[in-house]
Amino acid sequence: MTSNKHILFKIAGLCFFASAMFSSCSYLETTPVKIPSYIYIPKIGFSTSNNGSVVQGDSSSKFVDVWIYDNGTLLGNIGLPAFIPDQKTGLTELEFDAGIMKSGQDEDRIPYPFVARVVYPNVKLLPNVVDTFYPDFKYLPQTKFSINEGFEILGSSLAFSYDTLNNSPGGKILKVKDSTNLTPSINLGKYSGEIILQPNTQFRIISSEFQKEVLEPSLGSPIYLEMDFKSDLQIAIEMWSFDQNGNLNRIPELVTNPTTAWNKVYVCLDQDVVATNPGTLFQITISVYNNTTVPQNTFLDNIKLLHF
Repeated sequence: MTSNKHILFKIAGLCFFASAMFSSCSYLETTPVKIPSYIYIPKIGFSTSNNGSVVQGDSSSKFVDVWIYDNGTLLGNIGLPAFIPDQKTGLTELEFDAGIMKSGQDEDRIPYPFVARVVYPNVKLLPNVVDTFYPDFKYLPQTKFSINEGFEILGSSLAFSYDTLNNSPGGKILKVKDSTNLTPSINLGKYSGEIILQPNTQFRIISSEFQKEVLEPSLGSPIYLEMDFKSDLQIAIEMWSFDQNGNLNRIPELVTNPTTAWNKVYVCLDQDVVATNPGTLFQITISVYNNTTVPQNTFLDNIKLLHF
């Protein structure tokens, strides 16, 4: 027979369990789960200006992700198409940056410093509602183009030269018209540059000289080389620096892999410029070397040297 003491313990336990349940329900009722809003960017645009004294060239780009900010707070950088929840609802300001792979490195993604942030003020975010945005990016107005070669007028920005090996001609560069077999969506102009390289020869494009103080008006300001390419061969990009005594230092920047489709790179140069002395002169070189037994082709377009 169950004692009165045991019965009292059971009743006390049931009361404690019921009290805990009601307390938990009361807590859930007073602190409801917050339903987020959602931001969706299916694609982004990029446009350039070529009016009067402003010549920015073709609107070629390779933006791999978009950086999303809510009222100045970074929500994340996401590959396109981008979809992200936002715990904030109500009236706010959304901002977007265009992201690149710095010097072609997939693990080093940053907002491109020469592209202006797109701002959407007074956006009203609602719980469980998806808002779609199509930001169109543009170069910052203070961006300078020391090289802007689109091959519409051959040699307008670059000094072309080639080296020889084994006393054989190094190759030649042609202005070629786009065709359906040749031109990708990344190329928007009418022409590209084609390098036809004979076996066991190399070809090097050498730019004009640029002074350190022109490229880097303030310490550590960004300097980038943009380039579209399609090539049977590797392409080596170097920066040559000349000190005040004329001594040459060749700085390797990037070597691209062969590709059957057009690609684009954004090569960061400022880290090497900042380490040099005042008055240093720089040249950009783009080289291809054909070590095969058959002729090879390399196509280039939209070569731009950007700085502030």
